[in-house]
Amino acid sequence: MAQLSVEKLTARAEKGFTERDLNRTLFEDSYEFMLPYRNTFNQQSGSHNKPTVQYDSTAMNAASNFVNTMQGNFTPVFTRWAELKAGPGIPEKQRKKFNKELEKLTDVIFTYLNASNFATASAEMYFEWGIGTGALWLHEGDQTQPLNFLATPMSEMGLVEGRFGTVDGRFRKYKVKARLLKHTWPNEKVTLDNDLETLLRDSPDDEVELIECCYYDYEEFVWRYEVVYEKSKHRLVENTFNEEICFTPRWLKIPGHAFGIGPFVLAMADVK
Repeated sequence: MAQLSVEKLTARAEKGFTERDLNRTLFEDSYEFMLPYRNTFNQQSGSHNKPTVQYDSTAMNAASNFVNTMQGNFTPVFTRWAELKAGPGIPEKQRKKFNKELEKLTDVIFTYLNASNFATASAEMYFEWGIGTGALWLHEGDQTQPLNFLATPMSEMGLVEGRFGTVDGRFRKYKVKARLLKHTWPNEKVTLDNDLETLLRDSPDDEVELIECCYYDYEEFVWRYEVVYEKSKHRLVENTFNEEICFTPRWLKIPGHAFGIGPFVLAMADVK
C-alpha cells in the first residue's frame, strides 16, 4: 500500500465518517440524555450545548459515576496501575535480572504520565467509551509537558476496519486557528501551501478544517500519521511510527462495524 495519495486518504477518511453516521442517531441520543454538555454533533455556537429533552439528572450522574469507576479501576490518578515484566519468551533464570531493569523503566513511564495531561484526557475518553468507542491520541510534547494526550469526541472521529476486524484507519476532522498551525506540531515539519500562508498573514484567527489521519501501512509495516488541509487537499504534516498513536477501545464489537456499542446506548431505553 505504501503512502496513500491525498485524494485516496481523504476518500478513506470519508468512509470512516460515513461508518460513524450509520448509527449517529444512537450516539446523539446518548449525548443528549447522558452527556449533553459534551455533544458536539450539532454545535451551533461557541456556547455550551444545553439539555433540551431531559428534565432529570439521573442519567448524567450515572454517566459521571461510570467515568469515575472506569478511571478508578483501570487508570487511577498518581498510581502505578501497570507494571512491565519479563514474559515467557525470556528464560526463567534471566527473568529476575530483566524484571529489575523493567521496574526502573516502569517508574520512568509513570513519571512521564503523571507529568502529562493523561488523567484529564483519559477521563474524557471514558465518556466516549461509555457510548461505545473511545479515542485517545498521543503526541510528543516539550520539556514542560513531554507527553500530550487528546481525547476526541465521536463527532470528529471516523474509523475504518482492516484485517480481522481490527481498526487500521483512524481519522479526525476538526478546526484549528491558522495562527496555531505551526505550534500544534512543534516537533514536526509543518508545510503550508499558498492559501494557508495567506490566511496566516491576513487572518490568523480564522479557522481552517483539517483531517488528522493515522493509518497502517501493510507494505512498510508502519503507522503513518498525516494531517491534511481539506479545502486544498494539501498535506501539512507526515510522519511514521512503529506503534499506533491513537488508541480506540470499543466496548461491544458489532461484526462488520468499526464503531462499538457501549453501556450508555444499551441503557437508553431505561433512560428514556
